[in-house]
Amino acid sequence: MGPEEYAKLPAYDRETWQQPLGLFMCHQKDGCLCGGWLMAHDRDELLALRLHGRGLAPEVWDYAPDVPVFASGAEAAAHGLSGVGDPSPAAQRKIAGLMRQQARRGRMVEALNDEGPDDEMARIEEARREAEDP
Repeated sequence: MGPEEYAKLPAYDRETWQQPLGLFMCHQKDGCLCGGWLMAHDRDELLALRLHGRGLAPEVWDYAPDVPVFASGAEAAAHGLSGVGDPSPAAQRKIAGLMRQQARRGRMVEALNDEGPDDEMARIEEARREAEDP
């Protein structure tokens, strides 16, 4: 999940009437709702589920994985954004490996919207600040 997605999470911690209208989808882009989003919030209080609930699979209401999840969207966002501006050596190795893999497949990684690295870092920092101050 990218920094932009993490920055959206704290808004779902607000009072129901102040929350975003859209559902929060899984980062795997498999068409499923984000399980962490479901578990970190009271499903009865999520405005998006109230608005779109009739079209959702019944399993959404009973979803209960065996893995720990964050207590709030803000907590998940803070964790997800930690280290984004200054990735750990392990993260840097993973990034380098992914870039090599994409290059081998003949796909060059291009900056989003033709932005340079400074513009991208500024967007990441802004998303981190927004997540820390809901």
